[in-house]
Amino acid sequence: MREKGLRTPNYHSTLAPWIMSFITEKRAGGYRYETGAYYMHQFDNFLIERSHKTSALSKEVVEAWTARRENECSKTQMVRVQTLRQFAKFLIRNEVPAYLLPKRSLPVVRDTFMPYIFTLEQMGNIFAALDRMTPDRRSPRRHIIMPEIFRVLYGCGLRIREALKLLVRDVDLVNGVLKVRDTKFGKDRLVPMVSSLTLRLRCYTERMGVRDDDAHFFPAPDGGRYHQVTIYSLFRDILTRLGIARDGKRPGIRVHDLRHTMAITCLKRWYQEGACLNAKIPVLSTYLGHRKIEATQRYLKWLPAIFPEITATMESMTGDVIPRRRDR
Repeated sequence: MREKGLRTPNYHSTLAPWIMSFITEKRAGGYRYETGAYYMHQFDNFLIERSHKTSALSKEVVEAWTARRENECSKTQMVRVQTLRQFAKFLIRNEVPAYLLPKRSLPVVRDTFMPYIFTLEQMGNIFAALDRMTPDRRSPRRHIIMPEIFRVLYGCGLRIREALKLLVRDVDLVNGVLKVRDTKFGKDRLVPMVSSLTLRLRCYTERMGVRDDDAHFFPAPDGGRYHQVTIYSLFRDILTRLGIARDGKRPGIRVHDLRHTMAITCLKRWYQEGACLNAKIPVLSTYLGHRKIEATQRYLKWLPAIFPEITATMESMTGDVIPRRRDR
């Protein structure tokens, strides 16, 4: 399945012109703002359903929209609330009457998320399953392409969108470096590869034949870009066949957990080598393309929970970054 370009929703409420200006401003600042645009589209429909007639954003409307919905988790509610607060601030800056929900009214979100970290044995089994793929009538080169997509996702810690957007000219097989363009935060970054992955991609390139520099490095059957759903579906199928699954208390395993596994594996290896993890965090942050160092520091907090046997030693290496475990 080929991925289509980013679709900009149509807005039709009385606040539609302001919503479009708000999203334009966000994207001009370097944000893709896909999630925000999604919730603003929902809000636009909400205004239409309420027959909202004015260009003002009233307290009544804000409180009705931001109220927690049935079966909605606090994190999802928080994203909706924060998106509307940003929109309210935008309106106020433009002298449009708007109610700004106080910070004290924000939902309380407890970060209990824990990624699924694959073992080396599981990764070996996943790659073996990928290498056993056969051609498909609708996708005659999938057995060539898919094993390398997943090795890049795991070996380089790329986001799935970043891997699928790679062009032939972005992959330097002489120096072993990927140029990841237009990332989640609208920036480019260089991602070095280990020599074994570089060698595999050289072999892959030979099998794919001569291609234009602007061709997709991992092309869909029609030459365009694979849709993320295609990759997710294949991944879930492989995990099912291998019997790899989370317990019932946590969400299902995601392709993004390959990125988490790569980061955690790096930290564990550095720890075992006696490196200063606080000094390594900025390196990992740059490699992963995080906008804020705090996003990378989460891995330090997850590391002892995933590998409890190293908690005591890590506390002396990282100070207060890792919270102490308490028996409950």
